Amino acid sequence: MNVKDIRSSEWGLSMAELGAVVEGINDIKQCLNIIMYTRKGTDPLRPEFGCGAIDRIDQPVNVAIPGMIKDIIDAVTLFEPRIDMVKSKITSELSGSQVTFTLNFKIKNSVETGQQNITYGFN
Repeated sequence: MNVKDIRSSEWGLSMAELGAVVEGINDIKQCLNIIMYTRKGTDPLRPEFGCGAIDRIDQPVNVAIPGMIKDIIDAVTLFEPRIDMVKSKITSELSGSQVTFTLNFKIKNSVETGQQNITYGFN
């Protein structure tokens, strides 16, 4: 889809394809990825933008996982106002040196729901 084909008020330029756009829930998922993978302090115009979860990656698992979940909830609440997190529906899965969080959310003023996986760690 290119800019001429935009049909939604919720859209953004695609990070995956030059000249393409993402709309609706795909725009929200792209924004969630941007928020989750941006370290706080790395955006000079918005030093508080991002998620602190990645900074916990070297902590012991029993400390890191709850802290990461809190960081994810805080970041989503602050930087993605178009959605509500479905409470108690962030799950984590530890595999080797990676942890994957599954975020379940509901789009505000809609019945539409979505899910996004966020993985932190080393390959």
